[in-house]
Amino acid sequence: MNILVVDDDAVMVELLQYFLEEIGMSVITAHSPPEALPYLQKQKLDLVLSDAVMPGGGYERLLSDIQNTQPDLPVILMSGYGAFDLNLPPDQTRGFWRKGEGIDHLLDLVKAVN
Repeated sequence: MNILVVDDDAVMVELLQYFLEEIGMSVITAHSPPEALPYLQKQKLDLVLSDAVMPGGGYERLLSDIQNTQPDLPVILMSGYGAFDLNLPPDQTRGFWRKGEGIDHLLDLVKAVN
């Protein structure tokens, strides 16, 4: 499974890449929606795992870019904020992981997409 991880926190990106690769996933990383766009345009992806709040437009910009490039691409959003606090669109995402919850919950969400 090819996963694009998008987060402005370099440490979080590194940790997620480590855990996802440990379960056999192939991981590409970006630190903002603008940085993710070329991957969306050129890579065959199976999942996007993205921070919801970050510079460069956050999840709104990223979801728009996905709709324009790979509209059927599943997305899991994550944040230190709750999903209800962010008013996330449930019809455009496959799950939500609150940063700080157990990593097993996130890995279960990822495996469920496959």
